Amino acid sequence: MLGEAAATGSHSAMSAHGYLHIPNAVPSAVVDSLCELIESQRGSAEAGGYLIWPTPEALPELCRSWASCEAARLLQTSLPPGTSPVRLLGGAALWKEPGVHAATPFHQDSAYHDSAGARHAAVWLALTPAGPQSGCLRFAPALGFDLLDHVTLPRASAPSGFETHLTESCAERATRVALDCEVDAGSVVVIGDRVVHGSRAVLAGQPHRLAFSPLFEVPPQE
Repeated sequence: MLGEAAATGSHSAMSAHGYLHIPNAVPSAVVDSLCELIESQRGSAEAGGYLIWPTPEALPELCRSWASCEAARLLQTSLPPGTSPVRLLGGAALWKEPGVHAATPFHQDSAYHDSAGARHAAVWLALTPAGPQSGCLRFAPALGFDLLDHVTLPRASAPSGFETHLTESCAERATRVALDCEVDAGSVVVIGDRVVHGSRAVLAGQPHRLAFSPLFEVPPQE
């Protein structure tokens, strides 16, 4: 459990950068169990390398239990004191295979969600290590947190299955200032809905990357 000082630092960092990397957040036994479960679902993955569970009830029981308890707790500590409890919306399993799945294009999650007054955040759990050669996340907080211009393509022609992503000019800006977020298995990255982010592809010869990412609704501050 994070202490008061650590929690204060967490929500300050989240506010400043739009995301928060929490190393060694999840015990290896839990990571191993989630990894085994999610790998068993690989046959149901979309061509882009992801499987979306659109509601909490659709999540496998182990995923739902971890998301509703530990992931919600980690997210809550990254938010300002007094924020009402977050609400689990669903989640996704995310695979990246070398030579199969492209890099995830830069985007902001708020381009996908339009709830009156509510914000959203994802809790991205690394089930395998990820670095610059193995599909790590990339963030561009230097671009600020206003919603930038996005384009929506048909699913068949969308890079890595992401139909909605930054326009070419915005993506070029993101590429110039993006920071790699290297993680070990068991690390968590809390992702706000306004920070520009994407991920690298997995290079040939590297093991595939696997992550689980529950999505939450964050109530507006009162």
